Amino acid sequence: MDHIEKTIEELRQKVLEKEKELNDAKTTVNNLCSMVGKPPLYTIEEQASVVPVGNLHGDEYYGRPFAGVVTTILEGRKIQGLGPATVREIYDIMIAGGYQFETQDTNNAMRGMRISLTKNQKFHKLPNGKWGMTEWYPKIKVNKEPQTKDEPDESPDSTVNSKENKE
Repeated sequence: MDHIEKTIEELRQKVLEKEKELNDAKTTVNNLCSMVGKPPLYTIEEQASVVPVGNLHGDEYYGRPFAGVVTTILEGRKIQGLGPATVREIYDIMIAGGYQFETQDTNNAMRGMRISLTKNQKFHKLPNGKWGMTEWYPKIKVNKEPQTKDEPDESPDSTVNSKENKE
């Protein structure tokens, strides 16, 4: 039976990859339509939860700290070649894994997530609104130690990140 489950997961990953390719193509067509003044031809649907939620037992994240759970989810996505995620995608996976938020209201829980993600320098918000691990983007890291006048900033992009972290 294990080989069947493995096959199911492999095929599921292929389906997710194809859905992503299709959404990317639809987005390109919509962008081209926009450039020539036409309305978009396609509605782009967000992919369903991309971490193998079917394999979650419902208790993987129960009682675990927020930052650790988000790190596990994002690292799992990276391993699967999926990269950063929206707050909604992270939230859905956390719920499927049994994470308990302090509120039952989804909007309040996601608002709290955004605040926590923003405050934790371990996570980085990309311009497209998705979240990844700061370590994935070494050129955007902000120096935590103040520089002296004799030490030039080797990373011209570091000031860009400091503004985003405050949002």
